[in-house]
Amino acid sequence: MNTSTRVVQSPVLSRGLAVACVVLAFLLPLGVALATWLAPAQAGLQPWQRHVGWLLGLVPASCAACGLWHARRCFQRFARGDYFDEAAIGSLRGFSVGMLAAAVAGIVVPCIASVVLSWHLGPGQRRLAVGVSSNDLLLLLFAAVVWQIVVVMRRAAALAQENASFV
Repeated sequence: MNTSTRVVQSPVLSRGLAVACVVLAFLLPLGVALATWLAPAQAGLQPWQRHVGWLLGLVPASCAACGLWHARRCFQRFARGDYFDEAAIGSLRGFSVGMLAAAVAGIVVPCIASVVLSWHLGPGQRRLAVGVSSNDLLLLLFAAVVWQIVVVMRRAAALAQENASFV
C-alpha cells in the first residue's frame, strides 16, 4: 500500500472529519440564528415579520446541519473500516439529501422572505425577490454528485457481496 492510499484511508482523518461535521452542524444554524436575530430591524417591520424572517433564515442552515450530521455517521463508519457498509452508504445518502434540501431551500426561502419582509409596505409596494447564485448551483451539483457516488457505492457493495457468496 502506498503512502497516499494510507492517508486517504486513515481512521484519524475520518475521525477528524466526523468531529468537523459535528462542529459545523451546531455552529452553522447557531451562526445564522445569531446573525439574523441581531441584524438591525428594518423600519416598519411588525414583530411577526421579524420572527418569521428569523425562522425562514434557519431553514437552509438546518437542512445543511442535518446533512452534516449524516456525514458524521458516515465518517465514523469509515474510521472503523466499514467503507461499503450499508449504514455508511445510507449515511452518505443522508448527507446528499441534506445538502440538496439546503440548496433548494437556499433558493426558495429568500423568495418567501422577501414577501414576508415587505408585507408591511402594503398592496402595490410588496416585493418578490428571485435570485439564484453560483453558490446555490454549485451546492445543487455537489449534492447530485454525492448522490451518484452513493448509487455507485451501493452497486459496488452488492457486487462485492455477490462475489463473496461464490467463495
